[in-house]
Amino acid sequence: MNVKEHSTPATQVQQTPLAPSRESKRALAIGYAELGLPVFPLVPNGKTPALAGDWKARATTDPERVADLRTCPVTDAELDYNIGIATGRSFGRGFLLVVDVDTRDGKQGDKSLALLEAIYGDLPATFTVRTTSGGRHFYFLSRAPVRNSVSKVGKHVDIKGLNGYVVGPGSTIDGKIYGLENAVPIAAAPEWLIQLTGAPRERVAATGEPLVDLDSQTAIARAIDWLTSNAPEAIEGANGDATTIKVANRVGDFGISAGTALDLLLASPPPRPSSMPWRWTPKRRRTVRG
Repeated sequence: MNVKEHSTPATQVQQTPLAPSRESKRALAIGYAELGLPVFPLVPNGKTPALAGDWKARATTDPERVADLRTCPVTDAELDYNIGIATGRSFGRGFLLVVDVDTRDGKQGDKSLALLEAIYGDLPATFTVRTTSGGRHFYFLSRAPVRNSVSKVGKHVDIKGLNGYVVGPGSTIDGKIYGLENAVPIAAAPEWLIQLTGAPRERVAATGEPLVDLDSQTAIARAIDWLTSNAPEAIEGANGDATTIKVANRVGDFGISAGTALDLLLASPPPRPSSMPWRWTPKRRRTVRG
């Protein structure tokens, strides 16, 4: 999906990572380090750390150290390492956080992100990298380091935070490049995204029974996950209204209020392709509201 352009807020870092060009990977890695991004070598044509030992200890913003790690000590030739960028580290006026939207092998991280934006608002324009498989890395800054997570904020939407890393722009796999999609400064992460990355706080009644707060961030994320992956198809003229009611009730089972359930259903992508048309008619909206 395309992220809308916005004016640059004061909280953005006025530094833009270098655009991958004809520069060598070593030159790009040095450039990232000079900007303050901690980098380390990844194996050529791959995503895993290239050197033995703790990669986190090798992630550095020292340009000379970056150059040394990418130069053969015997021949002085440049080593064709891909570029790893450590997340969760201090950068500019915050800590680096990357939203990893996966679309590889039929995964629908882009649809999950679209639903999140429909509920919470668009992500601000920020430095964005297109991966070799067609996914996206959205770079943001958080006030404090956040934890890594897999499909927690949304189906196939991962968070790279403390002790995590991403493959940096300019890296290549099987002849394809991690390229720039939006070469703008790294923006501050919206508050709703930060909240979704945090662990939910469980409340327990005196009886020991859990108290459920409607429309919690976790409940909404679970509902979105189900809507994008397992919700049954509603077909016009084939008990579509009954299916709609079942879907709405199932969304409510996640701890979602009626109003938010309607918002989620209206924001959902069209159902899986069928031979009959399906759309949100006024009658179907009334069905869900009822």
